[in-house]
Amino acid sequence: MPADSDPDQQTGATGTSQSVQCGQDVSDVGISVSRPEITIEDIKDSDDKVQFYTGLPNYHTFNALYDTLVESGANSLCPNSVNESVGKGRKRKLRTVDEFLLVMMRLRLGLLVKDLEFRFKVASSTVSKIFRAWITFMFCYLQSLVFFTKIRYF
Repeated sequence: MPADSDPDQQTGATGTSQSVQCGQDVSDVGISVSRPEITIEDIKDSDDKVQFYTGLPNYHTFNALYDTLVESGANSLCPNSVNESVGKGRKRKLRTVDEFLLVMMRLRLGLLVKDLEFRFKVASSTVSKIFRAWITFMFCYLQSLVFFTKIRYF
């Protein structure tokens, strides 16, 4: 390296400048971000697709339910446990809206954990934790909206 060059900058094989920290070349550090096979953005423009995947009539209904749940605390759900806060543990693998879509797809279509693992590119244990956390939260928050009549047997 020439004496007058910055020690934090090196020129790579292509002649471009790459920042080096702690002796590690940036080109060696890879950040892998994988996009799920399906997101709400993929289906929101078609009411038929929204209804097929979620059971809700359209995107506005999906979004209204999602926003209501988030305002009630769903965004602080941690996939590892309903009682843990977001600040603890690992970062989320999916956006909360994608977690909600995952839950709605499983409820509507009866998809297996392995299928959701493939579609959302997360581990099956993560799918299970997300599903359990959301279902528990939705049960607590939405139970007042569901009324069961008592069945009388004659």
